[in-house]
Amino acid sequence: MTDKLSILKQIIDTQDEVLLKKIADLLQEESGVDINGIKAIPHQTIPKQLDIEQLKKEQSYDPNGLKNLMEQWDYSIWKDVNIEQAIKEIGK
Repeated sequence: MTDKLSILKQIIDTQDEVLLKKIADLLQEESGVDINGIKAIPHQTIPKQLDIEQLKKEQSYDPNGLKNLMEQWDYSIWKDVNIEQAIKEIGK
């Protein structure tokens, strides 16, 4: 777990303008920044209202994809499976 207070103290105590600029840029960057191969994305506030249709569009929601999967699924491979036991195995 990241110690936020420690990080904030380090930021407050630093006199390195270049480092402070990099931190500011990181916090302003909407698309995120790659730091040592890890995508760093700043916190984004949740809007007061969410448009479900916009979310579906952004996430490429396709109800027909699930329908097609279910229609093409080979249910016979599960005929001898004990569902309760399978769920317990997944939880291990």
